Amino acid sequence: MSAKVAASPLWAIIADETTVRAHREQLVIAVRYLDQKDGKDVLRGGPVSLADVFQRLNAAETESEVKLSGQNLVKIVLEAVDRLHRDKKCLIAQCYDGAAAMSSMKAGVAAHVQREAPLAHYYHCAMHGLNLAASKMSSVRAVRNAQGTMETVIAFVADGAKRSVVLQQAQKRTGQSQQRLIKLCVTRFVERYTSVRRFCEQFAAIADDLRLMTDWTDAITISKANMFLKAMAASDFLVAIVTMKELGSLLRPVSLKLQQPGEDLIQTLGLARTTISTLTDLRTGSHRSGLLSSFDELMAEAQMMAEELDTTIERPRIPAHRSTVRANVGDDLGVTGYFRVNVYFPAIDAVQQDMEESGV
Repeated sequence: MSAKVAASPLWAIIADETTVRAHREQLVIAVRYLDQKDGKDVLRGGPVSLADVFQRLNAAETESEVKLSGQNLVKIVLEAVDRLHRDKKCLIAQCYDGAAAMSSMKAGVAAHVQREAPLAHYYHCAMHGLNLAASKMSSVRAVRNAQGTMETVIAFVADGAKRSVVLQQAQKRTGQSQQRLIKLCVTRFVERYTSVRRFCEQFAAIADDLRLMTDWTDAITISKANMFLKAMAASDFLVAIVTMKELGSLLRPVSLKLQQPGEDLIQTLGLARTTISTLTDLRTGSHRSGLLSSFDELMAEAQMMAEELDTTIERPRIPAHRSTVRANVGDDLGVTGYFRVNVYFPAIDAVQQDMEESGV
């Protein structure tokens, strides 16, 4: 890797830190550089360093607090850069997430690196920006609550060998494919699409599984199963999960494109702009590509899931004394109009606005 980077006229660094399951703070550093293939320039990249941050900073040897500041983190970054034996004047870019310790142009890693490599301009990681945009869906109360409900239901029905077997039996009875439920990713909101899609696909089996548990002898299991059935039957929950699935399906291709090795960033950002345009069409009810009926189709899907629980999609009843703290926009609208205005549109707006502001 060092020899290839040394032969490249230009190069860039990418770094990200994370806490792993072993409770260690690790910093991964990768480089991107130009290579030759069949007489043509090819953009390549790869990791050059995986560092235990606190170990490198000798945190165990000092009694004072070791902070994850730009001044400390840059020591590890520059140490990895120096091992490449490459002229820093050819370092033209550095890419991190938006954390102040990394991105601050006054005291962050970006500022310290640019003092030694003046051409190394800072760029916010496009994948991280997309992930932040996807997380903005949680600003809608119904979506946020639905994610919490999904997380607890998935953990409950898949907890232990006995419940896993019962879920498989429920999948057979309802004609569903025997696939395990996927827990919601804690940090990568774009990846939650896979979990939400699987949950929607297995909704009938999950409902059947919970109904069976209500006949068990354990009082706690019975209580929780009834509680989850009631939560899943709530109209705002059903509309929220189909909304998450719809928006996640739009963001997923951009995510895969950004993570594909050697992918052209300009083309990928073009796909991101197309996605923003699609979100606009969904928001305005454009006739293009049949988008006008998109939310009606989502409501029909939500209604099918509601029927699995012997209920129907209805507008929530909001007591007058609580109307100041709960969404009550669209009081004069029908059921579909109410959820379009209070759940669907706010979720689209949150994602679209963040993508436009971040330049993803």
